[in-house]
Amino acid sequence: AAASVQREADQIRLQCQKEVDTAMPALYDAENALNALNPRDISEIRKLPAPPDRVRIVVEAVLVLLDVKDLSWNNCKVVMGKTTFLNDLKEFKRDELTERTIRTLQKGYTQNANIEFTPDNIGKGSQAGRSLCLWVLAIENYFHVTRNLAPLKADLAAAQAKLDGANGQLKAARDKLAEGELNRLICCVAPQGCGVRGRC
Repeated sequence: AAASVQREADQIRLQCQKEVDTAMPALYDAENALNALNPRDISEIRKLPAPPDRVRIVVEAVLVLLDVKDLSWNNCKVVMGKTTFLNDLKEFKRDELTERTIRTLQKGYTQNANIEFTPDNIGKGSQAGRSLCLWVLAIENYFHVTRNLAPLKADLAAAQAKLDGANGQLKAARDKLAEGELNRLICCVAPQGCGVRGRC
């Protein structure tokens, strides 16, 4: 029984790992893209009095993920002007994203039929914008992967609990068997014997 439960837990654990593995390459690409940016790249975007739509769109999408409500270009420039802006993206708490934020992002940007929210398209307006686009899409994808993981994690916890119970029962049975065997040996070697025929 314990062996079959172990196999079940291992299969669920493997499935969880596969789900995570699908998200990580895009996340690593986005992190590499951010690492390639420097404050000068962002400063060039901030200097634009009226940015191309591609640039404005991707910066707004970034602010949505940062949970900034004011998406005016003036406020976009203020947010990008913070010395911690790039570091805030690199250390973004992606596990704290909410469904509401993702719905806002998809409705206004990534799933908007009127917007071609792809790195290649956004990159036509700015190379820095392309990097920001990669980051936005990677964070969105990570959210969906982790959401899909939730039921798998629940199944894994249940399987692990069953496995712990089965292992506990197995240990108890082995301990009982070992105790019986020890008592039998004591009976055999004791000078007075155990008084029970057929024990040795």
